[in-house]
Amino acid sequence: MPVGLMMGNNNNDMGLTEKVVLSDGRVCALKRFQNVRMMEREFGRRVERLAHVCNNSDYLVPITAYLYSKTIKLVLCDYCPMGSLADLLSEGRRGQTALNWNQRLRIIICIARAIDFIHAQLSPNDQNNMRIMNVRGNIQSSNTIVNTDFTARLSDYGLQLTDHCTEGSDHQDHVSQKIDIFNFGLVVLEVLTGVSKPGHVMFIPAAKVMIRQSKIMFFEFDARGIDRTQALMVLGIALSCTNMLPEDRPAIGQILMNLSDVL
Repeated sequence: MPVGLMMGNNNNDMGLTEKVVLSDGRVCALKRFQNVRMMEREFGRRVERLAHVCNNSDYLVPITAYLYSKTIKLVLCDYCPMGSLADLLSEGRRGQTALNWNQRLRIIICIARAIDFIHAQLSPNDQNNMRIMNVRGNIQSSNTIVNTDFTARLSDYGLQLTDHCTEGSDHQDHVSQKIDIFNFGLVVLEVLTGVSKPGHVMFIPAAKVMIRQSKIMFFEFDARGIDRTQALMVLGIALSCTNMLPEDRPAIGQILMNLSDVL
């Protein structure tokens, strides 16, 4: 794989991610994996399956190539210069241009569509063949990649390839579609308020009347008129997603219907 200049890196839950320039001038994101326990054939088969899924969705980051050797395992993905949603929200709080409501709403809808695409995937019949395909797990603003038109894609789907995320580990016992919905709700609250801690959720319903009456500062962006009306509707969606009872959380199809009512 013709990898050229290394431009920077960061760590995330999938391993080390670096910005690279290929010999043909293309800029990509390179993910390095350590402690991979599977053999080359299994690694390649899994990445190729994930690439087939990701490259058929407008809401997942495409996978371009992979490399497996004795000392290094790499996966090459598309690079988005805007960076992650977490980066953009943080930059806005540090005095740079903050996302407006229309941009935030577009990103929220894209995340919901990504989850809808993932939840519609069929898991393989052979439990030892592939990890669960119809659950994303660990949905965060840090693995939501934003395009220059403020559409968004989820990154790292299915790339749990390290020791602690292989089949037979406890990781799969802690992921489900209902947990995806909960984490989506937390990301939406972060987009609305700047806070995504689960403990923050329980205080919002009690303050909902005051929020509607603008008696307390709640949204971290300028929300007036129709923007405020839409933001309050999205807040209601986020609260339904973060219900403490998993069975009371809506399915992603219902969430998309509710979001369509916002527009």
